[in-house]
Amino acid sequence: MSAVRAADGVRLYAGTEPAHLFVSRDSGETWEELPSLRAVPSVEKWMFPGPPHVAHVKHITFDPRTADTIDASVEVGAGLKSTDGGKSWTQMSGFFEDVHRMVLTASRPDDVFMGNGIGIYHSADAGATWEQLTDRSARIAYPDQVIVHPQKPDTVFIAGAICGPGDWRKTKTADARIARSRDAGKHWQYLEGGLPSHIHGNIEGFALNTWPGGSALFAGTTDGDVFLSQNEGETWSTIARRIGAISKGGHHLALPIDEAALETAAG
Repeated sequence: MSAVRAADGVRLYAGTEPAHLFVSRDSGETWEELPSLRAVPSVEKWMFPGPPHVAHVKHITFDPRTADTIDASVEVGAGLKSTDGGKSWTQMSGFFEDVHRMVLTASRPDDVFMGNGIGIYHSADAGATWEQLTDRSARIAYPDQVIVHPQKPDTVFIAGAICGPGDWRKTKTADARIARSRDAGKHWQYLEGGLPSHIHGNIEGFALNTWPGGSALFAGTTDGDVFLSQNEGETWSTIARRIGAISKGGHHLALPIDEAALETAAG
């Protein structure tokens, strides 16, 4: 679910599984479906590898210049754009269709970063064209999470697994990491200070809070561990352990916790 302030008030948008999109203009009291999302040409091909094999609207973001411009990420299926508040949609192209999220910032709204099942993509023209920045050969081969620093648009954080979820049952681990770029994705530094040497679960909760003179970056895993950095990823502390799976759908079910191994890894 995402919210945006528009001329007619605050709008709430809710994406679902199966992939549909709804809007509420009265703080969730009533909802209206936006059926045009299901009218794009590729809709019959949308699917998801894991049971029940149904695609979902995973992420919704808004252009800060106008509430009517919306980017919707469908996993697995499409990256979609609307310029009329969701009444109609166009399907973007130039990337693999496993779209996890598209993120941008008010300080540079035409720069869009996409987390995708095969890597990170970047668009410098609001999604008209795309460049792939990383691929499955990267340490984070499956980048599920992306954050752009709102005051420093060249600073981008990503988090995710060393392989895709389909391999986790074989590897018995997501072997997740966090990376940071200071040059809009041209180069990446994998962040280590204070993080466990091996992160068993995938990082599927990722948030940045900023204020004048400071910030806090949070990362939560499918094992229920939460890490905090207050210096843009230079150093980390563990602030919670085993609080319950922080997980998209059933991802945590593919990664059963080996408590003895995790205690050893934690030192």
